[in-house]
Amino acid sequence: MKRLLIFFILFTAFNAFSQEEIMPSAPQGYIQTGSSLQMWRQKIVIEKPIMQVTFPVHMVIPVNSYFNLNFDYAYAHSDWKPPSGTEGISKKEISLGGFSDPYLQANMLLWDNRLLILGGIGAPLGKTELNYEEFYLLKYVSSNAFRFRTPVYGQGTHGKLGVMLAYPVADNVVLGTGTSFLYRGRYVPVKSANWKIEGNLVDGDYDPGDEINVHLGLDWGLNDDMKLMMDGILTYYQKDKYDDLDEVFQSGMKMTVNLGYFYRYRDHYLWALLNYRSKMNNYELQGKVFQEEAYNTNSPQWDMNILWKAFHMEGGGVHVLFDGRFYERNEVGVAWVQIIGGGFGAEYRLSYTTIIDFYVKYFGGKRISDKNVGKVRIEGMDVAVSFRYEF
Repeated sequence: MKRLLIFFILFTAFNAFSQEEIMPSAPQGYIQTGSSLQMWRQKIVIEKPIMQVTFPVHMVIPVNSYFNLNFDYAYAHSDWKPPSGTEGISKKEISLGGFSDPYLQANMLLWDNRLLILGGIGAPLGKTELNYEEFYLLKYVSSNAFRFRTPVYGQGTHGKLGVMLAYPVADNVVLGTGTSFLYRGRYVPVKSANWKIEGNLVDGDYDPGDEINVHLGLDWGLNDDMKLMMDGILTYYQKDKYDDLDEVFQSGMKMTVNLGYFYRYRDHYLWALLNYRSKMNNYELQGKVFQEEAYNTNSPQWDMNILWKAFHMEGGGVHVLFDGRFYERNEVGVAWVQIIGGGFGAEYRLSYTTIIDFYVKYFGGKRISDKNVGKVRIEGMDVAVSFRYEF
């Protein structure tokens, strides 16, 4: 199971709360919860920090040796006091709190643990029908550069189907390939009398385009203590539809490349991940014509994450963390980001079944979101603690 799931681990390794080793002995099942506090400040546009507190729940429920269920749910509260005079914003402080859409996924292993079939569904219970101020806040909360833990609260009914095949091609080399389909249902994202202020369409149902992904991965054991992992994903997005209009937007095809490196020595280890993302030109409704945008508004993005277990103690250890986010300018001359940050974390096994871990990170850098303003300084904090009970 580990060899097959390692390709999926690459997608989310550094978004997870836990700081434990990337290839531990898998427990029979567990429930994990905790809380995180994230805040970001940007000169001029975000003079007061945007803050978000998140309380997530993640469960792995084994049914038998080849079938299990994963469950994710979260509550998040976001706050921001925008600069005075912000167009269309009448409130002195914007608050948005609510639950996300609960998501349940089933995973089945077949063919001597070489074939993985998965299916999941997200229930439309998260907060939608936002007012104009809440939607304005989410425009910043959903920015890739800030990487808030809950960038979207509700997104309608959605489901996922996928299949992944892993096959050993040499003694220490496993090749993986697969495909997945993500269905996205209709929902009402905004319901506000002020929605026309920015020249947007009237309130109505939004039907985001479905997604098709093609995966290719390689897991290469260099020796008993060193592993190299490579993964590539191509994502095709179908057209978004709004209310009675046939099509209003289509995101450009995305290419994602992940490179992972793991090295273990004595009771310590180093885990590094390099991620690259790029998109082709979007298509959008311009007047009455649906056509490709003249300049690509998507920018190539690089992310680097390093986790080093620097100190070992009985029942746990202390980790040193490094994050880097480097986004190039798009063809319009904006979306440029340079962020470097890091901190430390620790984990400790309180009992045979219970683990506690936490981390603290600080970030600093610069960003261009408006070419008329140029580069502005940004800084952020990310603090999290989690409790995990294994059964």
